[in-house]
Amino acid sequence: TSIIIPWLKETYDYEISLEDYQLMYRKMSELSKVVSKSMVVVASVDRDVDILNESYENVAKTSGIIFAENAQELFIFADGTNISDEGEIQISFNNGSIYEAHLKRKDKDTNIAVYSIPLAGMDEYTKKSYEICTFGNSYTTTLLGSPVMAVGDPLAKNGSLCYGAITSMNTYI
Repeated sequence: TSIIIPWLKETYDYEISLEDYQLMYRKMSELSKVVSKSMVVVASVDRDVDILNESYENVAKTSGIIFAENAQELFIFADGTNISDEGEIQISFNNGSIYEAHLKRKDKDTNIAVYSIPLAGMDEYTKKSYEICTFGNSYTTTLLGSPVMAVGDPLAKNGSLCYGAITSMNTYI
């Protein structure tokens, strides 16, 4: 098998074995465990009464990323499309802790939202369980064909994980 490394503009002959392939997936799985410390589940809970006077809850969920904190708050970045602005907002951490959050801002065009949790009410166990996400720079020409990992809920199931490759550049969605 020939491997072309675009940024070196060279071709190398290398036979990829089953062990190489398995090692690659093991390493990506290990990386996903590190990344998951920056991931949370954002849920909105709306309570109401139906036509028969029976109470019910409507829960919508999406994945979020812990991207910043200051002395008072922890900030979460998430897709706010399915999250109600009216109901209770809960953030679930990977250690099982759940905290009430508040909507800070939401972009009306993209539905990208920022939620916050007061740090004052958060226990030390939870404070030690998360990490602030470090964002990379994807504005480079060498990314095309690079392997990527989608974490969060790419399969519409929180905590799911997908692997793939960057297939296009400068595409606006």
